[in-house]
Amino acid sequence: MKLSSVNAFALSVVTATALPRFNLLAREDPNYVPVTIVDAPNRNVTCGNVVYTEQDIYHAVAWGTILQDADQTRGSKLHPSKTLSLASPELTDAAFPHPFTHGEVFGLPDKCGEVGDPNLQEYPVQQGRMYNGTALNDTENFDRVVYLHTKGETDSLFNHPQAMFCGVATKTWAPGKGLVLCTWEGCCDS
Repeated sequence: MKLSSVNAFALSVVTATALPRFNLLAREDPNYVPVTIVDAPNRNVTCGNVVYTEQDIYHAVAWGTILQDADQTRGSKLHPSKTLSLASPELTDAAFPHPFTHGEVFGLPDKCGEVGDPNLQEYPVQQGRMYNGTALNDTENFDRVVYLHTKGETDSLFNHPQAMFCGVATKTWAPGKGLVLCTWEGCCDS
């Protein structure tokens, strides 16, 4: 028996309306605007055997900066896809961006100030996509971009948000629970 195109269309409409509907949490992302990144690497960054492109680094710093300016975070151990306010009592260390407070880490460039400065932030970097909150926080040790950004800071030429690139840190091959600096051409004194 052959189905006519009218019958096939009717069958697909009935099937589609019979599928269960999932209530997804509504989340309004801030607008993705250009961000000026001072001292961004102009080469790939290598973290162990993982290589991040310049674009991966740019998007991680840019999205972290945009979220910081919007008082939003992504990810949480309890509510991985929920948008949280930076002032939220539910904020955990797994919500990004958040201040970079890893004092055990390599020496960041002097231009980035001191560890513990609330404007020194970290945000996950991923290959080929931007981190926007996933359920992987408990099982995945994200590599993170580290950047310096004061909320509302803009460049003088285009009035875009501006951040200073400070490095990329990884837990993947760090001893214990520490972090180590990833490498890129021209990054380090040695």
